[in-house]
Amino acid sequence: MNNKAIKITIIVLSAILALLVAAVIIVQMQRAQEELPENPPDIIEETPDSDLNRVEVESISIVLESTEMPKGTRFLPELIILPLDASDKFVELRSDNERVVRQQGQNWVAVEIGTANLIASATNGVQTIVEITVLPPNLEFMKFHEAEVIIELGDVLELIPEFTPIDAGLPEPIVYSSNNESVAEVSEDGKIRAVGPGDAVITGTTGEITAEIKVRVVISARNITVSFNRRVFGIGEQAEFTIKVEPENATNAEVSVSFSGAAVTSTGTNRFRCDEAGEVEVTFSAEGVRPLVQTIVVHDLVRLADDVHRITNTIRADANLSQLGRISLLTDVALLRAREVREPNNFSHTRPDGREFFTAFTDIGLERRFAGENLAEGHTSPVEVVQAWMDSTMGHRENILSTDFGNLGVGITIGNNGKLYWVQIFMN
Repeated sequence: MNNKAIKITIIVLSAILALLVAAVIIVQMQRAQEELPENPPDIIEETPDSDLNRVEVESISIVLESTEMPKGTRFLPELIILPLDASDKFVELRSDNERVVRQQGQNWVAVEIGTANLIASATNGVQTIVEITVLPPNLEFMKFHEAEVIIELGDVLELIPEFTPIDAGLPEPIVYSSNNESVAEVSEDGKIRAVGPGDAVITGTTGEITAEIKVRVVISARNITVSFNRRVFGIGEQAEFTIKVEPENATNAEVSVSFSGAAVTSTGTNRFRCDEAGEVEVTFSAEGVRPLVQTIVVHDLVRLADDVHRITNTIRADANLSQLGRISLLTDVALLRAREVREPNNFSHTRPDGREFFTAFTDIGLERRFAGENLAEGHTSPVEVVQAWMDSTMGHRENILSTDFGNLGVGITIGNNGKLYWVQIFMN
């Protein structure tokens, strides 16, 4: 067999083999088609275990020791979630009135007296509400307005209890009692009646808290009157006063004297020296008597004189006039004249002995010169008195603005009537 014949044989065998393979495939496909069911089953998707096993919250309970609590109470609510194996146990807890109850950190606080609802809400919408009532705070301490009182025989005194906290609720009504009813009796509503001289202790009790007040019953002085030699003084002057108590047979007739305000120094019974400018309150006290407070005024006369001099020079400066100088002897002349004009019926440019005012120069040892004098009484400040002189039509303004004067002395004294007497002495 030649090569050509061999090739033809191989081609024929390959074709036969391909036909056989194709036939086998077709037969297998037919068999598989015959084995398939007429309606194939649906495809089932598996559900994750987490959804199949989810347990919903059914109820929430808010557990508190009490739904009524005093103001200021700190508490921690306990939440019970059912069923216990609930999948999502997140619960929001809030107050619908944070003015009354609100959360502070991990705790809750009863802030103000009133009511508020605590609302617990689960994510699936289950909710529970508990109403909380905030009561007045518990009473911690009680006292009376005063620890000790002195009352007159026959008087009635109403007790005034004070509480801590101020808005506390009382555990029980206050019960009052006296340890000496022959001296002081006390009613159910806290009114003390003085029935005899002596001492007693009144007690008020509420729950386990008590307060006491000491009571002394006296035949009380009814009135204190005081008179001063005057009510206006200069620094260094001495004030004197007299005291009268009515009735004179009072058991508490002894009067104590105390001072406040500007400094003073006691110089003996019913006398004191004024050491500082300002107002001095003198308080006169006796047992069972309302204290009597009298006020006196102390002036720094030197400073007032300096202010008069300064204000006068300011006015002259505004008028383009020279400043007025100071001479100590001229100040002495002004002081002498101030003492003279403060005496009754001596408010005049004529001296008490009938001489003219300028004769005071030689009395002081100052050479007599051309001079002018301004007088005033009753004014209470340098600004006021200088303005009064400037408003005057009697020559006072002319003295202040005169070009004939180069020096000024100022003297101020206080009369027994309490008025200030002001003197300006001008000199060339």
